[in-house]
Amino acid sequence: MEEKLVIIDTIPEEKLLFLETIYKRLTEFGFGDDGASFVTFLVACTTLVLLIWMLRLVFAKTFSYLVRMAMRNHRYAALDHFLRKRKVYRRFINFVAAFVLIATSQIIFSGFGIDWILWANRIINIYTTIVVLRLVMAILGTVNDVYETKPQAQFRSIRSLVQTVNIILSIIAAIVAIVILIGSSSDGVSGLPWLGAFAAVIALIFRDLILSFVASIQVSVQDMFRPGDWVEIPSRGANGRVEQINVMNIKVRNFDNSVSMVPTYVMISETFTNWRNMQESGGRRFMRPLLIENDSLVRVDEEWIERLAANEVVSPEFLAAALAEMKETTTAPFMTNLGLYRLYIEAYLRAHPKINQDHWRLVRYLDSSDFGIRMEVHAFSLEKMLYDYEHVIADVMEYTMTLAPVFGIRFFQRPSAQPRVVT
Repeated sequence: MEEKLVIIDTIPEEKLLFLETIYKRLTEFGFGDDGASFVTFLVACTTLVLLIWMLRLVFAKTFSYLVRMAMRNHRYAALDHFLRKRKVYRRFINFVAAFVLIATSQIIFSGFGIDWILWANRIINIYTTIVVLRLVMAILGTVNDVYETKPQAQFRSIRSLVQTVNIILSIIAAIVAIVILIGSSSDGVSGLPWLGAFAAVIALIFRDLILSFVASIQVSVQDMFRPGDWVEIPSRGANGRVEQINVMNIKVRNFDNSVSMVPTYVMISETFTNWRNMQESGGRRFMRPLLIENDSLVRVDEEWIERLAANEVVSPEFLAAALAEMKETTTAPFMTNLGLYRLYIEAYLRAHPKINQDHWRLVRYLDSSDFGIRMEVHAFSLEKMLYDYEHVIADVMEYTMTLAPVFGIRFFQRPSAQPRVVT
């Protein structure tokens, strides 16, 4: 009732002259009072739309001229591109037209029934709410586009933050539209249960969106990963670099150039590996096992060492370092070919130009098994990219395996199914 009284006080009781004339002509042609009012109201709505369209057209021309004058400086070319890409200019014109619509509607609809005016105002206010929302979202999108051209965007993306704000604004706009549609306070109270049921249905339908929305905030605050990070998500089959971080999902380009879209909430509910710290550190670790047959372990003497040193494959420098370390560290009364082989590989790792000397580099024994003596080469490669990293490992392991027969060591291998000739 209060809303109706306000409208009666602010809107003239008489229609505009041309609308009053149309109303009288319709009644003369036999239209009833309700029919003539309805047709006249449609004419008023059409007149209002045409008037706003003409004013919008004139304002668009003027606004476009002002924008061209303001953007003549090449420094603003990129900004102008993003504003046009996000249709900010067009939505700003719609924004101005919406407020002109509110002002002129009070005059156009004067003299009509209160119920007609109430519903017209509600529709106009809902339309204005949508126009404002679209303008704000376009501006936020432009801010994100400009930010992504900055160097710091490679380390921290605001895309998920912008999308989060857009979702919050959309929810607020939806609530405002519902409140406008419900109308007066008494109607609003009776509509509260319906609004609660609507919220419950929305929460059920958009469960994944709500989970991802909360997860995107945690990801941003805790800096769990960034665009460009190498992540591995075994449960989703994703193993590659993060390209985009959105509210709903994360785009990961795998190393086979396939793309995985992973829901954001998965990153806080399931295990994943982020290799960023490895990339920022001084090296990438590798561990490679060697399976050695037990009966290839023998004692060595000076004569055996002299024959070993005479082999052209063996480096005198590495051999001397291995012998010196063995004499310093061993407590056994004799030396073995396997112990000398282990220390020789360690000396080789210390001299390798692609091995990080600030991290561990060692050759160690693992638990014995049915496959013989298990030895492991453990070091950190200075090369971290996959191609170069694998080349470093191949270089180390090929040299290591080539040396094994020289030291009298045999690797374990299952018997082949190929026939053998016994002589």
